[in-house]
Amino acid sequence: MDWFSTLVALGHVDFDSAPKLDGINLEPALTGTGPLPERTVFWQTGKSAAARRGTLKWIAPTNNADAPGQLYDLQKDRGETTDVSDLHPEQKTELQEAYKNWRNEVWDGVAPVAR
Repeated sequence: MDWFSTLVALGHVDFDSAPKLDGINLEPALTGTGPLPERTVFWQTGKSAAARRGTLKWIAPTNNADAPGQLYDLQKDRGETTDVSDLHPEQKTELQEAYKNWRNEVWDGVAPVAR
């Protein structure tokens, strides 16, 4: 989470021994000393896994990240009604692989929250 990484940086806390975090330090963007870095954002909910980079969003079922999923261009289609996978096959594959890497590095091993 970005806020955690930012607060650790603002507090000058030595956090080198912490588990891998996927958040970034937002201090430069908040203080005006630097831009917000571009990056791929990942999330996983009960039924969906997703990755977004720029205007493109890849989404697939959580229980099968190897499924082809769909790719949407959110700049042109905010309602996610038109799958553009055929127009951007390389970007779709890149986002799917990036999601799987993120899941393996950060998400796997995290105990599910009881509901």
